[in-house]
Parts: sequence; C-alpha cells; structure tokens
Amino acid sequence: MARIKRTKEEIENDIDRQSKVCCVCNIRLPFTSFYNYKNKSDGKSYRCKSCDDKASRKWRESNPDRFKQSTKNRSLKFKYGIDLEEYDNILKSQGGRCGICETTENTSAYGVNNSSAFSVDHCHKTGKVRGLLCNQCNRGIGMLGDTVESLEKALKYLKDTH
Repeated sequence: MARIKRTKEEIENDIDRQSKVCCVCNIRLPFTSFYNYKNKSDGKSYRCKSCDDKASRKWRESNPDRFKQSTKNRSLKFKYGIDLEEYDNILKSQGGRCGICETTENTSAYGVNNSSAFSVDHCHKTGKVRGLLCNQCNRGIGMLGDTVESLEKALKYLKDTH
C-alpha cells in the first residue's frame, strides 16, 4: 500500500476526470466508487469503496471487542449526546444498578441477560439524560407516557387495590 504522494497536477487532473486510482487495488475508478473524505484535497478517500469495505470487515473481525465498544460509543453520542465514559460514570454513580429497581441484572425484551446494556433514560422533550434503567423499568415508565401524573395514578391504583 506504499504509494507516492500525488502531485498537485495529478490531483487537479483526477478532479477534472472525476476519477482516481485506488491505492490498494490500483484501478482507476470514478469518484462515485470512493467514499467522501473531507480531509483529502479531492474530497474522496484514498481507497475505493470495495477495498475500504474489505479492510473494515477485516478490522471488525480482528477486533470484535473494540468494534463493539466503538459502535456503542457512536450510538450513545448520536442518540443521547453522551459517550461511553459518561455512560460508565452514570452507571458507577448508580452503583452499577438500575436507577429505579436497583437490579444489577438487565434482561432484554428478548429474554437475554445483558448487565452492561442498561437503557439510557432521558426526557423526550429536552433530551436531558436522567439516568440508566433496566429494560423493564425503562419500558414501564415509557408505557406510562413518561409523566409524573401517570406514574402517580398507577401508584394510587396499586395502593387502592392491595
């Protein structure tokens, strides 16, 4: 994969032709065959999509734990604006337990125990993260509309019927 750096003229020529040579397979391909990469002078990745996909797949297979952690971190950032470190700090501040029922066991909707995957509880209006909950507690407050009023009515109902 050692490749001599392209000259300014070569880059300009590639941009004019809307194609470039993949540095892995050494095939000239149209720009549409390359992922966008804003840090490159031509705006395209140095390897074609096919070679990039193969390299990514190989890395994922060689680094399953890092891939899983990286995926979870991206998901947390995208959905809730927190990273894996913040997630771990919240979990640690809750003693490694659900913020409501205090269980350390977390069974998913599919019956699979996954203690490291507590749900991020957040306000749906503001997006503010409130804490981490087991799936049952998270689904319970969600089904009650995420409102104090609904939860108080449910509490009253349970008290009155016991």
